[in-house]
Amino acid sequence: MVLLLWVGRVPEWSNGADCKSAIRGFESHPDLSFLKQDHGQAIRGPFLPSPSGWTLNAAAADMQPTSPNASPGMLAVRTAALDLYESLYPKGGSRVAAYAPGRVNIIGEHIDYTGGFVMPMAIGRGTVCVASLGEGGVARVASAQTPGNVVEFSLAGLSPGVVTGWGAYIAGVVKGCLDQRPLPPGLNLSFASDLPVGAGLSSSAALEVSAALAVDAILGVDRPRVDVARLCRRAERDYAGVPCGIMDQYIACMAEAEHALFIDCVSEQHRLVRIPPEVTFVIADSGKRHELTAGEYADRRASCERALDAIRKARDPYRHLRHCTFADLGVPGIDPVDRKRARHSIGECARVLAAEQAFGSRRWAQAGDLMRQSHASLRDDYEVSCDELNTLADRLNAMPGVHGARLTGAGFGGCVVALVHESLAAEIAEELRSSGASPMVVVSRPAGAATVLPG
Repeated sequence: MVLLLWVGRVPEWSNGADCKSAIRGFESHPDLSFLKQDHGQAIRGPFLPSPSGWTLNAAAADMQPTSPNASPGMLAVRTAALDLYESLYPKGGSRVAAYAPGRVNIIGEHIDYTGGFVMPMAIGRGTVCVASLGEGGVARVASAQTPGNVVEFSLAGLSPGVVTGWGAYIAGVVKGCLDQRPLPPGLNLSFASDLPVGAGLSSSAALEVSAALAVDAILGVDRPRVDVARLCRRAERDYAGVPCGIMDQYIACMAEAEHALFIDCVSEQHRLVRIPPEVTFVIADSGKRHELTAGEYADRRASCERALDAIRKARDPYRHLRHCTFADLGVPGIDPVDRKRARHSIGECARVLAAEQAFGSRRWAQAGDLMRQSHASLRDDYEVSCDELNTLADRLNAMPGVHGARLTGAGFGGCVVALVHESLAAEIAEELRSSGASPMVVVSRPAGAATVLPG
């Protein structure tokens, strides 16, 4: 069956109403009948009790777990970060550690920064930051991924451009954590991760969120998780130069095990999407790395903004592309390339709405169709795929037990995510490994959110 995409306007929503009111003009079409079902779950507001499971004491010098949930992978990464810390910094004194997961985006690509909907989940790989107070008014930052390279910068006068390279992400986070607060005597930070850089699994957001939680903890700050996500997004935009949306930082902060999140990137609220045990996800690395600051990301965001401006002038002052229809793309004044970019954004919003319903009703064939459609749109209209990603997605889509596969993340390289039948996941992963089709294959269920650990 081929799913026809709804192209009607999506209203603003932030009060828990389901999205069926957005499906206008297509209610009678049998292929879209499943969109009429109630979601049955209210929107989760952003100001919720912290999901970390840890209680901060007054001095933030000791972290007391209330419900430890450390996986073997998390513990191994924590050990690597601690080993690095102890090899570089003075022993003794109080220290804390924080873990933030990577993520895979099931569907909803390149639309978090155009006011769309996304459906990511956290994965069982991530980054650990170990932090303590330092001295000399400087931050010293080291990573197990770049041994021997300690980045140092003054805590006073931090601004974009002062720190370059991967340390710029940390500088932006530290600046946000210290904003309108007395400067500490210094900071010592060490990082370790089992997330490959440039694979589209949000290693940058895991780096940022783990740093933010660790620095806040050592300073005695208990910041609402949605504010942590916003702080980290600002750091990536202002200090690393990536005009990203909220998705990556939000899922790292707000994820819940066994669930994806359906996130409204305008209201910055979410609903849980349960992932039943009969399906899981295979994440396969194409082996090609991407670099978001190379310009392609910013170019595509600018294309969508130009298309929306043209529609606003010709028809209606819509706030976001998700409020537009494909018919709106026929207005004069839209560059052909900009039209393609906007067509992806409008269609992808509809696919995410449909995917949430498909997952909720366990219609795996439909969910897989939507993932394949998303890949085709990213390949042909948004033009962020590459030969390596296309070959890997095509191979997965042809394998028994795979409902659908698509590139995940910003594209230009990185990973493909496949929705697969749980009973065949190990076999699928092993075939990809043994054939050399992918240098890294991970089978993952949805994991939990970032957390503070004992230092």
